[in-house]
Amino acid sequence: MGKASNLLDFLMKGSDYFDAPRIGGGRAKDPALYTPFSAVKHTKTAPSQYQVRGRIGEGLLPPSVIEPESLLGKNMYFATGDRTSNQRMIDEINEYILQDSPMTYGGPEYMDQVGRGVWASEANPMKAKANALRNASQRGEDILLSYMPMSERSGDFSKHMSDIYGSMIRSGGNRGGWRDNVSKIDDAIAERFPKLKTQVSISSPDFPAWLSSQKGGDRASLIKFFDSNQMQGLGMPDVAAARFAVTNPDLMLSDTASIGYRIGTPKPEGMPIRSNEHPSYNTFVERAEGTGSSTLGFDVPYIIGARDSALPKAASTGKLEAMPKDVKSYMGNPNINQFIDQQWVDEVSTYRNLLQSQGKARADEYTRNLLDAFIDR
Repeated sequence: MGKASNLLDFLMKGSDYFDAPRIGGGRAKDPALYTPFSAVKHTKTAPSQYQVRGRIGEGLLPPSVIEPESLLGKNMYFATGDRTSNQRMIDEINEYILQDSPMTYGGPEYMDQVGRGVWASEANPMKAKANALRNASQRGEDILLSYMPMSERSGDFSKHMSDIYGSMIRSGGNRGGWRDNVSKIDDAIAERFPKLKTQVSISSPDFPAWLSSQKGGDRASLIKFFDSNQMQGLGMPDVAAARFAVTNPDLMLSDTASIGYRIGTPKPEGMPIRSNEHPSYNTFVERAEGTGSSTLGFDVPYIIGARDSALPKAASTGKLEAMPKDVKSYMGNPNINQFIDQQWVDEVSTYRNLLQSQGKARADEYTRNLLDAFIDR
């Protein structure tokens, strides 16, 4: 069967996001070979040399672009989520031809999908989020739900990540030499994950399906294990390249826990709804009737966007970047929110103006000044 011709082709190039490695190498650490997309040094292919080809599917509605002042008086709650794309069919990753063209269906563009909810997750966290939003609505709050990107490796939980990595294994022949190390790889997986049921050999055509059939937490653990020096040394495909392939291009370089990329409106007093419509997540919260997704059109650092909760966290470390424990606090506490007052509007607008007129370094300097003023108060 030929590939659909009415879909938009895309090409993602690592050189659009990452610096090239130093010519000639050298003994000094080369920053271009270390990125958040891998836990280890990029030894097979430098990220600047990544190339991903595919096609963009249908079913996404573009978000409306809003001004910061339009949110005045609302209470913004937060939806932490991975950075993966939605409705993208991946055909090629570097030298790998993915014959089954796995589809992505994650990340904040869930808010853009026709006929879907405002957010989806597993049952327990989604129930807690729905309860928090319902209680807020009953208190009379005008509520919003703002996406917060997690780390660059957070998509490992999603089924489409394992689908794509499994397809790289199946399509890779003997690239990297993993077929010469089948028994070593099988033994390493069995030793690291003794509780996984009916392990399938890496050499079996059924291994990709077995990998994707695991629970989300186990999928993530397996993918992270494949991104180790041990497994990369045994010839496993480049996990970082798969992570790059599934990442939403708009979020490739976004700051962790920033806000503004996608904002949705939950249904007032909505209930969590169980559903099998999403391959990775089984529960969603309804969106308010007649509403769609929106965007500020730029990323706002969490120190500004989630000011009241973020500034104390940042003050404890002195860093502008959100730490993993900070992200976990937003994941674990569904009641954290930010009231949108005039100070919020002014600070977000100032950040945007600096970002657009003088660049991110100057905008980040403004953010640093806000943090320093909070610490020194």
